[in-house]
Amino acid sequence: MHNDGESFEADFSALGYRAASEGIQSRCTLLVKPYEAKTDEDDAADAEAEAFAIAALIDEMLHTDSYLIPSKEGPRRPESSDIALLLRTTGSQLSFEKALRRFSIPYTVQAARSLMLEAPANDMYAMLQLVLYPEDRHAYMTVLRSPFCNLSDLAMTLVLDTALFAAPDTIGSEDRDRLEALKAFYERLVKASATASLSSLVSLLWYESGYYLSLVSKPSYQVYVEHYTFLHRLAQMQQQQGKSLSQFVDFLRDNLAQNEKINDLDILKEQEQGVQILSIHKSKGLEFPIVVVANTGSKGKAEEDLISTYQGIPIPHYLSVPFSVSETQIETARHAGQLLDKGTEAQLNRAELKRLLYVALTRAETHLVVSGCFSRNNRSLADDGRASTLLLMLCQALGIDIDDPACEQGIVTVKRIAPIAESFLYDQGGEDEGAFARRIETAGTWYAQQNEPYDLRPIRYAVTSLHEPIFSETAKALPVLPSDALLGEALAADFGTFVHALCEALVQHDKAVNPEALLPPSLSGSMHKQVIADAQMLCDAFFSSSWYKKEVEPYSVSSEVGFFSVVEHEGREVVAEGSIDLLVKRDDHYLVVDFKTDRFRDEEVHRFQVETYMQAMRRIHQCPVKGCVVYLRDVQDIVIWEEET
Repeated sequence: MHNDGESFEADFSALGYRAASEGIQSRCTLLVKPYEAKTDEDDAADAEAEAFAIAALIDEMLHTDSYLIPSKEGPRRPESSDIALLLRTTGSQLSFEKALRRFSIPYTVQAARSLMLEAPANDMYAMLQLVLYPEDRHAYMTVLRSPFCNLSDLAMTLVLDTALFAAPDTIGSEDRDRLEALKAFYERLVKASATASLSSLVSLLWYESGYYLSLVSKPSYQVYVEHYTFLHRLAQMQQQQGKSLSQFVDFLRDNLAQNEKINDLDILKEQEQGVQILSIHKSKGLEFPIVVVANTGSKGKAEEDLISTYQGIPIPHYLSVPFSVSETQIETARHAGQLLDKGTEAQLNRAELKRLLYVALTRAETHLVVSGCFSRNNRSLADDGRASTLLLMLCQALGIDIDDPACEQGIVTVKRIAPIAESFLYDQGGEDEGAFARRIETAGTWYAQQNEPYDLRPIRYAVTSLHEPIFSETAKALPVLPSDALLGEALAADFGTFVHALCEALVQHDKAVNPEALLPPSLSGSMHKQVIADAQMLCDAFFSSSWYKKEVEPYSVSSEVGFFSVVEHEGREVVAEGSIDLLVKRDDHYLVVDFKTDRFRDEEVHRFQVETYMQAMRRIHQCPVKGCVVYLRDVQDIVIWEEET
């Protein structure tokens, strides 16, 4: 398919297709909400109405034969994990999450947009705040009402003026037991906070306080289970930056109730449970039996958002200046040389819009749903007479009247999104007696007498803890740094963390990075200048090496890639979690790069760790993976391991 001479347009080659599956009729459904002036104050916003319509349609997919998909056994109804919800922007993601919860449809997200809006983050913050400030009565009351304690309404009124965890004589026996259990856990948490890492504290809060069991015991709360993954990763990021517990709590406090995506908080998972919510960009290379492309009525950034000055000063043509929109969101100012005339800018945006549409539509294997809303601002053509949204493009191509959307032609069905009352999003359907009895019967297994003693071994491990590094007698001594004598063995790990952070910043081409801002508190003081000089020397040697310029620099690189993977350990399956220093996307494979600042070189010591990374990436990306250890003290001899087949 040629671009007919249009500027910036791509040429698309014809797509192949598989043979039709017996008993399966593919469907393409377009849900459109026409523009209507709001007359009833109780009407929900357009984004909420669209989300409700999508959730209702997904509920129909799961419980009827309207959207059957192929399988080895023949046509079957889809499961929630067979469905992907693609968004052009994540600004309305919260609306779709809320609607899916309304229908009790499980989902998983790639971008933790609503993380700081929901109860788990607030509860975790309140408990950690109470650890630091036991006199904080607001945090105390929040903890008592949260799943950490679940104190009753009456008990809450009785403990308002009592000392911390003190139970008045008038309190009921069940509430008294809850308070005593919370007190015991709180004392354990306070003790752990003196030495444990931030990620360990989050794990302790989630799994060993009863919080996780409280979520899984209620179907409507199970969508919050994956919040642990993001909160744990957030804690890892903070500790990698050398942040203390109080600084982590300050970060949580400043970002609670903020509907913003936290930069770099993306997690790779081997398996996704529930409807997968992700951006169109994140869906590249993936395919799903059913794809829902939502929010197609959204427009890109307005022209006035294109910044060419910073604090009133024109930005030189050779600079791109990052600036903070908020504490969690960073954007890059555009210099004057990047700004084009409006006509050219519109052509570029439209070409990118078509590429996005192509990516979104080609993710679907069997069924496709597209939805969007028209408003006062997006229903008209742009100044050049062309469509400026995905929704308007589709309506023009299909000949759909945007004021009265309706069509039934072949596999294509166009339906109108009706307005809904805002209360629809919160009126949870009642649970019938049969469903209640089944849930109680299932929950009873938690309290059944166990025939075998409970296995107290952890089910989650850091990759680095699964294999103890033992250097052989043939390990090669690497060059000594001036700071080695100052740091000793005790601070060697902190130095490694600092070098990793500096390398990550340089990989992201952050030329304005301030090394002192990345320096852990343990390395500050009189020795910090020598530590910084040695760290910069190691980084410079790596980035100027011929190996880096050949094997890494020409390709797309991601740094500090967090992941979870199932591995065999001590005769059972456990979850291994890790963070890959560099993940290089090569032409036909991925390359895992692991930095080491060790004073001795012995690749076999670290081979298990790197191979665990390689296996996880192969399962996640479904393509060959290679790996290597880069000893930053000696970047001249790097061995790349091929994955065993």
